[in-house]
Amino acid sequence: MKVSVILATHNRAALLSRSLETYINQSMSKSDFELIIVDDNSQDETAEVISRYYSKLNIIHLLLENPHKKFRSQSAGWNVGLSLAKGETCFFSHPEIMMPPQTLEIMFNEAMKFNKATFVAIKPYVLSIKAQAKIDSVDWRWDINEIKTIPEFYGDSWTEGGKNIWTNKKMENPKLKWESNTTFVMKRADLIKIGGFN
Repeated sequence: MKVSVILATHNRAALLSRSLETYINQSMSKSDFELIIVDDNSQDETAEVISRYYSKLNIIHLLLENPHKKFRSQSAGWNVGLSLAKGETCFFSHPEIMMPPQTLEIMFNEAMKFNKATFVAIKPYVLSIKAQAKIDSVDWRWDINEIKTIPEFYGDSWTEGGKNIWTNKKMENPKLKWESNTTFVMKRADLIKIGGFN
């Protein structure tokens, strides 16, 4: 198996459904990748959403108990998923990510080029809650890039404490630096040597 997609989620049923649709359309053969969905005790329809995709994708659904309702970052879920992964590489993601059809194939090929531990990241885009609600107004199931035609797309930004972190317009400019450590791929053997995430 080439890729283990490890997707950590918590109460993101609607977003998870959209994300899983983009795995169905991957150019990589479905026999070459698995989806390990690590569900941190979701209380919404996450389990029902996942059940609709068992016949379409190779899915392992892990439901973590959290009786003390203690906050756990997505890294905790990724570590659990990593322990079950069988792929040569591991792709770490979350329900907000919707990927063009060649993503897994390209990321796998890039990761396999290196003989030393290498972190290969992809450029993400942000959709506000308002823009998320408009996703179904475009034909994204046919072409994920149709999402870019949503009027708010290039004006969307992430903010933290009132500080603007970045916008999609900035991300589109190849001359500007961009950063993301939320969606990436590494060889599984290298990840095991490192010991996971903190």
